Amino acid sequence: HPPMDRLAARGSPGSSKLATSREWSARISAGVLAALQVKVTAASKALGRRSASCKVEVWADDDYDNELVYCHASVQTQLSRGRIHWLGRSNQQEAHPQVRGKRMFCPASEQLP
Repeated sequence: HPPMDRLAARGSPGSSKLATSREWSARISAGVLAALQVKVTAASKALGRRSASCKVEVWADDDYDNELVYCHASVQTQLSRGRIHWLGRSNQQEAHPQVRGKRMFCPASEQLP
């Protein structure tokens, strides 16, 4: 996945004048998660869709920059509807064993009873 910049937010034009991308990344401390990166690409209605849509990608890495999980989704903004296309790792790999099947991550000091 793309390289991460600590607590960075940046915008970049998409591949055409009809799309715009924005990326955020942060170092975190939440269980085995150490870094998150989010990329949102907004597409214009001019692409032939009934409503504007966004492509959302999220990567979560451990302390050693190993990808633990990746999610690719789309959101139709005017219809308030979203769809998860993939939840696992990049290249259609299953989620890393450290996170597979877990619904949330809590630091050791905040473990639920």
